[in-house]
Amino acid sequence: MLICTRCKTQNLDIAKFCKSCGGNSLYDPEAQIKAQQEKERLERVRIENEKFRKDMKGFAIVIAVIFCLNFIVYFIRLDIKKSDCDTGDIKACLNLANKYNDNLYIKKACDAGDKNSCIEAGMYDKACKLGDRQTCEELAKKAEDSGDIEGAVKYYKKANTMHGDYFIECYNNNGAACGNLGYLYDSGQGVKQNYTKAKEYYTKGCELNNGAACGNLGYLYDSGQGVKQDYTKAKEYYTKGCELNEGLACFNLGLLYYKGQGVKQDYTKAKEYYTKGCELNNGAACGNLGYLYDSGQGVKQDYTKAKEYYTKGCELNNGAACGNLGLLYYKGQGVKQNYTKAKEYYTKGCELNNGAACGNLGILYDSGRGVKRDKDKAKYYYEKADRLR
Repeated sequence: MLICTRCKTQNLDIAKFCKSCGGNSLYDPEAQIKAQQEKERLERVRIENEKFRKDMKGFAIVIAVIFCLNFIVYFIRLDIKKSDCDTGDIKACLNLANKYNDNLYIKKACDAGDKNSCIEAGMYDKACKLGDRQTCEELAKKAEDSGDIEGAVKYYKKANTMHGDYFIECYNNNGAACGNLGYLYDSGQGVKQNYTKAKEYYTKGCELNNGAACGNLGYLYDSGQGVKQDYTKAKEYYTKGCELNEGLACFNLGLLYYKGQGVKQDYTKAKEYYTKGCELNNGAACGNLGYLYDSGQGVKQDYTKAKEYYTKGCELNNGAACGNLGLLYYKGQGVKQNYTKAKEYYTKGCELNNGAACGNLGILYDSGRGVKRDKDKAKYYYEKADRLR
């Protein structure tokens, strides 16, 4: 509804002139109220926005203060961790090392006494001093290989291993230790197999009159391991070893004479050295001496003597001696034929990995002599015999 300002007549909202006086000065009284209301609304919005800005400013200040405090605390803590690391706190050093991937803190952890950090930082001497035996042994072997004997002794003392003990004793001219050290290299026990090193220590052990070292050195020349095969050299060292009462050396010397390797074949000489080896409780020497009497080579055939030496060889755990003793009982040579006894000695010989004994045991099961016939067991022992041959 529009009101004329001249005559106060009410007109329609769409009127442009007053219907009473024709005046064109018309107004809407409600518009003023609306305008006032809008003005008041805008004022309220302005006040609320102002309050919000003030609140946000305060919030931002609080956040900034909290951030700054955390930042300050972080660096205070970092300084404390660095200080702890500097004063020997291994855990603090390791935490810093993990956080910053900085080798400096690994080295500090090593200096503080952490052997694993020493290894990681490549400070191997320090790791050894801190008691890492594996590192000590690696340093010792490196020194040994480079010819630094005193350095090797120093590190082997810290390593406190069997290899190290042998090395130190050998360094102090203990022939048995030299021989044992050579055997470690010969067999690859605790060290990388190295026949050249084995020869070196066997030689020193033999020079120090250790019979086993001489015998093993002879075997290197006999088999051509780490050296050019040389039966003459083998005989030389076997002879010295046998003279030093090493039974295995006597056996191997007897074997050279039996086969005619590096010497003229001589069964009588073979018997001589087999006999000494057997007296020194070498099972193989006893077994081979028994075979000489069994076959009548270099001696008059004598099954009773053969049984005697086979028996001793078998008791000394020589598989071939057990197998041949079983064969005497199987055939009834020098003893009453006894398949049960044959089985007993074949079984032990087979357990000692003698192929012939396994094969003969298979024959017993195949034929049912002295045992219940069993084709499956026969097959098993035949196959084992094939694997051992």
